[in-house]
Amino acid sequence: MGKVKIIAGALKGKTLKATVTKSLRPTSAKVRESLFNIIREITHGCRFLDLYAGTGAVGLEALSRGAKRVVFVDRSAKAIEAIVSIPAFKISGSCAAFVGVAKSVLKKLENINETFNCIYIDPPYYSDEIENIMPVIASTKVLTAGCHVILEHPAKKQLPHAIGNLITKKQYKYGDISLTVYEFLQD
Repeated sequence: MGKVKIIAGALKGKTLKATVTKSLRPTSAKVRESLFNIIREITHGCRFLDLYAGTGAVGLEALSRGAKRVVFVDRSAKAIEAIVSIPAFKISGSCAAFVGVAKSVLKKLENINETFNCIYIDPPYYSDEIENIMPVIASTKVLTAGCHVILEHPAKKQLPHAIGNLITKKQYKYGDISLTVYEFLQD
């Protein structure tokens, strides 16, 4: 059991308990800090989706930095239980959490008219989840015009420049981890 600390904003310094397993490894503080430097212009007031939420650290960091709404999705009921038990989640009133496979939950979010202008995707490493979920993301109605879709993935993994209307803006490398930022360009 490890601890993950919120880096900045209203919840700065709060710690989360994090179970680290082969399939669940929290996004490092360095990568989270870099992520929020990359999207700082859009974080305040945004609607943020933390897909494959794990510990919830990235979504809670978004909330801490002023996101208007944060939705957490993970297939692990234990992970979601841990996230919803965090006081900041309960107090804010602007968070929701869903247990399920990302593709199914995206359909559910679409059906209840949830939309996002920032989506963070951090699937289990060395799986084919990115290849499976990106076409679904590109075709879903949860994206607003200009939505930023950020993928955390192994630096060795090559991603396409475009997936539907998602176009690569930039890629950032941090050792063996990369963040690839896509922007949704509406027709």
